[in-house]
Amino acid sequence: SEFLKKIQYVLKHSKSGIIRKTTERICSIHYVRYKNNFILATNGDFKLIEKWKNFFLILLDQYLHSWLKPYRISIKNSKNDPLSILGYVLYLKNNLKKLRIRFLNHFIDTSLVFKGFYCLIPITSLIGFLAREGFCDSLGHPVCKLSWTTLTDNEILNRFNRMMKNTYHYYGGCQKKKGLYRLQ
Repeated sequence: SEFLKKIQYVLKHSKSGIIRKTTERICSIHYVRYKNNFILATNGDFKLIEKWKNFFLILLDQYLHSWLKPYRISIKNSKNDPLSILGYVLYLKNNLKKLRIRFLNHFIDTSLVFKGFYCLIPITSLIGFLAREGFCDSLGHPVCKLSWTTLTDNEILNRFNRMMKNTYHYYGGCQKKKGLYRLQ
């Protein structure tokens, strides 16, 4: 893109090492807004994230004339602390892929590390939600409702299947689905 070409041009024609050091690693920044929260994700180090935090505080205070209390801003390392959002638990995981590269007469074994976000199904919070709605107790065991005694078995099973289909569709992108089978 044009932006990368401009950075490479500046790097090529600059004589100072300061510009080279600051632009050696180009970080990607992602922004998500959910309800009254916003999330910034970057692959940079802690100092870069602290600079972005200060930048947003100054932007909100001086240009938008609104004040955000600094203690409401929390910085989490996704390697250690999973992030819970929209009913998912997101975490960063390194995947190791082993490759065998063939040259003319011999093979070279190598491995690549891919980083990616993966999501877990929060089974305990789902069981808690179902317990609040009266479908099960706090351990996940089903509870009989008095209003269900007037329904036929077919209607009860249809409602259960509809609820489980919606749950499976919502959590279909998760990696480990054992918890969904346990929930069922």
